[in-house]
Amino acid sequence: MSSLEKEAARKEQESILTSEARSFWQSIGEQASSKEELDQQRGQEFFKLPKEAQPGEVCEDLSRRDFFKWVGGASALFATGCQQRPKRHLIPYVHKPEGLTYGVPVWFSSVGPQGLGVLIKTREGRPIKLEGNPDHELNRGGLDVGAQAEMLNLYNPQRLQTPIDVKTGQRLAWKDVAVKVSEALQSAQPQGVRILSAPVASPSLQSVIDSFQERFKAEHVIYSASDYSALARAYEVVFGETKIPYFDFSNADVVVSVDADFLGTWLRPVDFTKQFSSRRRVNEGDLNANQLFCFESAMTLTGAAADHRFAIKPSHQLYIVLTLIEELARRGLRMDASIRETSKGLSAKKLCEDLNLNQEVFEKLVKKLISSPGRGLVVAGTVGPQSIELQLAVLALNEALGAHNKIIRLNQGIKTASSSRSDFDRLVTDALAGKVDFLLIQGCNPAYSSYSGDFKAALGKIPLVISLAYELDETAALSHIALGESHFLESWGDDESVEGFFAIQQPAIEPLFDTRSFGEILLDWTGKSQDYRLFVQNFWRQRSGATNFESWWKEKLQKGFWKETKSLSLKPKWSGAAALLNQGSLKEPGADLELVTYFSVAMGDGRYANNAWRQELPDPITKVTWSNFAAISSSLAAKLNLGKDPVIKISTLNNQIELPVFIQPGLRDDVVAVALGYGREKSGSIGQAVGQNAYPFLSQSASGQVISMGMPVQISKTNKKYSLASTQTHFHLHGRDFDILQRLDLEEFKKNPAAAKKGQKIDTFSIYNEKEFVYPGNKWGMAIDLNKCTGCQACIVACYSENNIAVVGEDQVRKGRHLAWLRLDLYYSGDEKSPEVDFEPMLCQHCDNAPCETVCPVLATVHSHDGLNDMSYNRCVGTRYCANNCPYKVRRFNYFFYSNRLADKIEVTDESPLSLMLNPDVTVRSRGVMEKCTFCVQRIRKTVADLSADGINKVPDGAIKTACQQSCPADAIEFGNLNDPEHRVTKLSEKSQGFKVLEVLNTRPSISYLPRVRNKG
Repeated sequence: MSSLEKEAARKEQESILTSEARSFWQSIGEQASSKEELDQQRGQEFFKLPKEAQPGEVCEDLSRRDFFKWVGGASALFATGCQQRPKRHLIPYVHKPEGLTYGVPVWFSSVGPQGLGVLIKTREGRPIKLEGNPDHELNRGGLDVGAQAEMLNLYNPQRLQTPIDVKTGQRLAWKDVAVKVSEALQSAQPQGVRILSAPVASPSLQSVIDSFQERFKAEHVIYSASDYSALARAYEVVFGETKIPYFDFSNADVVVSVDADFLGTWLRPVDFTKQFSSRRRVNEGDLNANQLFCFESAMTLTGAAADHRFAIKPSHQLYIVLTLIEELARRGLRMDASIRETSKGLSAKKLCEDLNLNQEVFEKLVKKLISSPGRGLVVAGTVGPQSIELQLAVLALNEALGAHNKIIRLNQGIKTASSSRSDFDRLVTDALAGKVDFLLIQGCNPAYSSYSGDFKAALGKIPLVISLAYELDETAALSHIALGESHFLESWGDDESVEGFFAIQQPAIEPLFDTRSFGEILLDWTGKSQDYRLFVQNFWRQRSGATNFESWWKEKLQKGFWKETKSLSLKPKWSGAAALLNQGSLKEPGADLELVTYFSVAMGDGRYANNAWRQELPDPITKVTWSNFAAISSSLAAKLNLGKDPVIKISTLNNQIELPVFIQPGLRDDVVAVALGYGREKSGSIGQAVGQNAYPFLSQSASGQVISMGMPVQISKTNKKYSLASTQTHFHLHGRDFDILQRLDLEEFKKNPAAAKKGQKIDTFSIYNEKEFVYPGNKWGMAIDLNKCTGCQACIVACYSENNIAVVGEDQVRKGRHLAWLRLDLYYSGDEKSPEVDFEPMLCQHCDNAPCETVCPVLATVHSHDGLNDMSYNRCVGTRYCANNCPYKVRRFNYFFYSNRLADKIEVTDESPLSLMLNPDVTVRSRGVMEKCTFCVQRIRKTVADLSADGINKVPDGAIKTACQQSCPADAIEFGNLNDPEHRVTKLSEKSQGFKVLEVLNTRPSISYLPRVRNKG
């Protein structure tokens, strides 16, 4: 190439990289800003003062004196980077257990939250990592944020460690508690003994509860903060059986979601993500992709994955479903006559005019459902203003579509979602009337999550209240005695979260503290005290009927899962449904501002607010950490004339809270969305006083169902300011919008899979000798399918757990010091009112032409023989040149001793249980050190060494899985040897539609991405 050609190519690159035409934007401010404003903001990035500057402030006039002052400070920082690391002493076994080899992990199969099959990795007798069990038929190796974060719950030093007298704080012995309980049970009046617990999915535990109930004439009440009773009630009305059925999204060609975030928090999102993403393998040649239409009040993961999304209000839900029924019936879909009567007079035209929806897309949805007999599915949220009517309408629609017993498994109920609000209300009423003498509470926290304050008053009327809990939460603090509950990794049990799917829960460690499981204490109080492992064994010895039970038991423990199917024939009866569902119940769309409360992916219902991993995990849609907020549209914010970092007051007749504002694209102007699970008053030093509690806004319908969205509210300005700790704009790629993310429509993809790459290939030249990059053995790389990724963020918490990543706290996140090695970049495109949302996992790209390596003055970051961009922590002196030179912004710097304190709130010492959680195969980074993704190099080295010891030189495909890949429920990540043509990662990387981020910079990344393909046809 001549010098003139090189100069022309350089100018062409520059013109593309600085183009004003930006397809993607990450915030409202970015969309509205001009190119010059953005360049100015990004150019000031490195002039922020490390300590004095507040979030958002920059140093505009840096004098010569100030410059040398900061250079001097940097020199001091280099010195601290070279200081000696803290010493950690290892204490060997006095008598090494048989079968244990130092440094070699031992794995156990078990079952985790929501009945997810897990594999527990232990080192020297301590669990350090949870992986999904690939043999489990429901989650098939996938896990979610909550399951990955359980490791931190296990080792949390602020757990309840022993029975205590809540009033005095005095520790109690278990035998003394048993005496008090025995006296209370013997003196209780008839029907005066109650148990209040979370849903029970354990068959053996249920048998213990049944025995306890029989002996003491006790009543068992189920309580859950997440209420699905409307769905169960609808199936009871139509099929005569109270049940929440299991859904199989892999059998659905067309899915319609009405405020049901089934990819985020609705029912069983891990299973549903696995099923849903299995139908989005267009990049692997399966062009029979599903199609998702989403009607939702808040922006969710399901809405982000939708091919067509409609922004609605909660009060629109029933109107939309009844209109669908009418339009489908007009086109010949067979519908029960009594149900059809409830929708007469409705039409798509009127609906779309009333709600300002796209009629063309709505008509397309109707046609798709008609043309997909037996392959269409409608799901709806269960907590709207007309939840019973909505669920009955959806049930009728699914019956007409032929979804029952094909997509909806009526013979497999979801037990972990069952609860009864009416039974709970009766318990409160009885307690206030003095009819309850003894109450045992387990697994729930109604004093925090109940929308009625009567529960707290009711506790004061009961002579003896005992709480079995992980921590001294709001409910336990109102009890007389609080008992420490063992973690599921410390106790025996079993599970049937979904009917017919069984698993044995086996512990991986002895209880760290003086705690017991729910089953153990009930067994003791019924006078049948025995080792709970033997009890579970004997339970299954009788139930299994196995002739050789020992062999049967070992097989189930090793596999971790088995299945028992049963047939079920249910015929619908629509008379009761038609009586409840009538057109008179349909309300006209109003003009009120409506509140939407929802469970966030990170925090859930709030029971694990004291988990720092969950608190610091960026919300997948907003990227906000350490707080909830009021999400509103930019138009509503402009109407209220809100300034920077505003706090608003949200009010009803009975309740009000103040929350910082987040401007959320894709919301209607008459909706405000707030996450539940925050505002804990008693939740340890991590979760206490974080955000505001929105549960008091919830109410109850006339039929007894919880209403958590659609409540009319008023909002007003306050004079307060609050800067949210959001990571959304931390990692701007300096205006390089070209080649960031590629997407196209399915019809276009069928014609030319590489259509999105058209015009983006640029001839590059390099200062490197390209012949130097030869990897004779393995060349590790990754392929990420953006069409499968749903943004669930399980990969991020898996990386935290595997690689000993520190949590920095809210203040440090505000300053851009979030330490996660892997992030999920979120990009909007299109109009702010109805944007399309795309996720792109971003981690170290392990470039061949790595820009970080050339600028490191101490060779702390170098290339390995197998293509990894290695990081030598002991050599790093903290210049941060590598981070400045990385175009992907994937390197993290330890400004302080983050590893010594959890979120700057809990000290991590050698004596702390938290130190037991650390993965010994990964260095704990100290202050002044740069860190980043390593492709889980510890897993690579161990697997290669183990295979070599067995005389195997070729690494089989799938033998090495990175932590993020193993956890991903969407199977969006592939890892392997790019030099081996048989590895899936090689086949995917060689796809014509594959692309590499910022390929024009000639960094030659080892990660290939496959484009996002939307099925809009």
